Amino acid sequence: MYRTAVAVAVSLMSSGAVGEIITIDVGLDGSQPAPPTGSLATGIASVQIDTLTRDISVQGSFSGLEGDALFGHLHGPADFGHPSPIVIFPLLIEGDFMRSGTFSADVRVSRFQFDVIMSSRSYLNIHSVAFPSGEIRGQVVVPGPTGFGLLGVCGLWGTRRRRGVS
Repeated sequence: MYRTAVAVAVSLMSSGAVGEIITIDVGLDGSQPAPPTGSLATGIASVQIDTLTRDISVQGSFSGLEGDALFGHLHGPADFGHPSPIVIFPLLIEGDFMRSGTFSADVRVSRFQFDVIMSSRSYLNIHSVAFPSGEIRGQVVVPGPTGFGLLGVCGLWGTRRRRGVS
């Protein structure tokens, strides 16, 4: 199935306004781009979402790219296995020779962008010289009725595909 590791830590903010900070770990690899690249490169990212302010923070790293990194983005709206030409926000990429390195972003998104992210319809994508449309990708799966529901449907779809049922 997807190699995306989803670890969730949710805590209530202690300020006067009620909100949540949601932390999601996202795995990136060559099996998730549409179409898959076959790249053996991998990445891991931590995405923090402040549900009150719509502030998004991304911290991650990648290694093993087949070509130097060109840029990275959070894209959406897009479901698993589908691309999106729309960039929600860019990632700052740093590293040696750009086949491995780190990426980050700290942004406040619009209500529409926030809704796309919260509906698990966004993904992190690292583009490289070898794969200009994206070498590795990781879907951002947000926990909750929509996020876990989507994860469950994708899990069922993956099980059905492995068994040869379409």
